Amino acid sequence: VAGDYTVNITVYQPRGLWVHYYYTEEFYQPTSTAVDPNIDHNWGIGTPVAELPTDFFSVQWNGHVRAPHSEEFTFHVAADRGARVRLKVDGVALLSSDDRARP
Repeated sequence: VAGDYTVNITVYQPRGLWVHYYYTEEFYQPTSTAVDPNIDHNWGIGTPVAELPTDFFSVQWNGHVRAPHSEEFTFHVAADRGARVRLKVDGVALLSSDDRARP
């Protein structure tokens, strides 16, 4: 969904966000959990963890983000065709893209 969004951000864990990896694209069969210090990935034909298949897996990040000062912040999201991307802040969906078409 295109548009400008204003988000109030608070971070409680300075090391990163919790990341959960799932063996299926529907967030079933969790394989592992870790803390991800930077969400800026390009897995290409690889996978984030060895237990996952090369396609049709799920990744979910959860946590809190603290802004260094009060102002407007912009989140940038890019994903492959067929990816389902959602961005929620305080339980409110700011972005929801359920383009399920596969190449």
